[in-house]
Amino acid sequence: MIVKKDGRHEEFNRTKLTHGIRIACAKRPVSQATIEQLVEEIEAQLRKSGGSEVRASMIGDIVMERLRKLDGIAYIRFASVYRNFADVNEVRAEADAYTKQEPQQQAPQQKSTAQLTLFADSDMDLNTSNTRVSKIARKSQEKNNGSKLGQKE
Repeated sequence: MIVKKDGRHEEFNRTKLTHGIRIACAKRPVSQATIEQLVEEIEAQLRKSGGSEVRASMIGDIVMERLRKLDGIAYIRFASVYRNFADVNEVRAEADAYTKQEPQQQAPQQKSTAQLTLFADSDMDLNTSNTRVSKIARKSQEKNNGSKLGQKE
C-alpha cells in the first residue's frame, strides 16, 4: 500500500511507476529492457523495506537515485516533475548539482558516431550571438526591399 503526501492510501501500481520512468527516459539511449529491469529492482527494494505501507516520497527518492546513475537527462526530467520545480532556475540548480557529483558516479553516456553540424565554427560569432546565416537573411531582405547587397553589415 502506498501512502500519498496528503495521507490517502493507494495500491502500488507498477504500470504507473513504469510510465513515469518511460516518460523521463523518452528519446534517451535507455532501452525498454533497462527500464523494465529498473522497475523490477525498485519493486524488490520496496518489498525489502518490510512494511505493508510505503510512503510515495520513498518511491520517488528511489527512482531519482536510480535515474541519476542511469541517465542525467532522464534524472532531470523526473526531478522537475517529482520536485515540482517552479522555474528554470530550479532546473538549472539541479543540473548544476548533478554535474558537480563525482565523475565516477555518473553513468557513461553513449556517444554518437555521427555528428550533425548545423553551422561551421567560422559562421558563429559567439560574443554577439550573431550568425552568418542571419547576415545572409538580412542581405536577402535588403535585396527584396531594393537595397544593395552588403550595404549594411
